[in-house]
Amino acid sequence: MNVPPTDRPVVSIVDDELSVLRSIEYALASLGAQIEAHTSAEDFLRTYRRGRIACLLVDYVLPGVSGLELIEKLTDDPGLQIVMISGRGTIASAVSAMKSGAIEYLEKPYTADSLQSAVTTALRRHQAFRKKQVKVEARQKRLETLSDEEKAVIAASATGDTVKEIAARLDISVRTVHMRLSSAMKKTQTQNKIELIKLACCQPQPATESDQAQVPVTDRRLDSASE
Repeated sequence: MNVPPTDRPVVSIVDDELSVLRSIEYALASLGAQIEAHTSAEDFLRTYRRGRIACLLVDYVLPGVSGLELIEKLTDDPGLQIVMISGRGTIASAVSAMKSGAIEYLEKPYTADSLQSAVTTALRRHQAFRKKQVKVEARQKRLETLSDEEKAVIAASATGDTVKEIAARLDISVRTVHMRLSSAMKKTQTQNKIELIKLACCQPQPATESDQAQVPVTDRRLDSASE
């Protein structure tokens, strides 16, 4: 189930140490986000709804379902930006986290600045995702207003055929071709045939994580390992 985002982005924190939860909440207070704290992955999943959360901060090591196992369960929520944190981090665990969808990997002890920077980046990525998703959804709604006959005329127009050729192919009159194109432009709020064809035939794919800029891992050991 998809849940529309609220005005304030939601940042969820999952860590089994209450002191860590409190310190993260304090560090992120100035960002203006809605903070939700959970002491286990199971507790988080009980209230989780796809599309609702902008950023998830999760500890790699958790009792029960681990942090890595948790983010592997969330792969169908592309707008969710994940920051993995760990007190016993290794290069292998960082790589696993990134492969499973985390955009940042913070090793404890981290500074408040690095934490805020990671979450700020995550929120910006989520916002970019939502903007594209809104455009895709708006475009789809406009196209859904078209009749099958109008879609057929648009598809024929996209091949470069003249109006007479389209009329002959679809066994309709030239006047009908013009009427259907005009009706389609009115419904989709396009200004001309070229704009209409671009709208109908060159639709952007739904927003995914691949549309978002890659963010470097915040783990110095990964950097040094590549030197």
